[in-house]
Amino acid sequence: VADGDCMAGRCQENVCVECVGDADCMSGDVCLGSVCGPASCLDSLEPNNTEETAVPIVTGMSYEGVYICNDKDYYSFSMPAGQAFSVELSFIDELGDIDASVKQDGSTVASGVTTTDNETLFVPARLSGGDFILYVRRLTGGNAELGPDQTYGMFIDTNPEPGQCLNGEDCAEN
Repeated sequence: VADGDCMAGRCQENVCVECVGDADCMSGDVCLGSVCGPASCLDSLEPNNTEETAVPIVTGMSYEGVYICNDKDYYSFSMPAGQAFSVELSFIDELGDIDASVKQDGSTVASGVTTTDNETLFVPARLSGGDFILYVRRLTGGNAELGPDQTYGMFIDTNPEPGQCLNGEDCAEN
């Protein structure tokens, strides 16, 4: 693939991308990985805008000041079989609502879609272990449109409080 073969953008390592350097972006934007974005979104976890580019994260480690930069964020992590866990996102809802979901093998196993500060998603121990994808997005006006930049914190707790339920089901099974 060469630059002339890409409908929009540039060629990098035989793949069509939006940019390979800041000069490929509109005035005021910078090249973040291979995607143009505002300079305020210099997030060390970018690019992570698709499941294929999901950034591996460490469970039990706190991530603070992560930007949701007018895009969607994807993260990947693994969990052993029989391990319950929760995903905790912290943010200020007045600045915009952030929702999240956890997928395994393409199926959603947990989601957080409240309209308050913070989201907590719980995945019970009875689900099989393996690889998971965390999907985070910012909402505006109560719909799925992407909003402007916002920071959030993220933590995957491998020792969640007992009695948490998966999407409101009976907690006695967990």
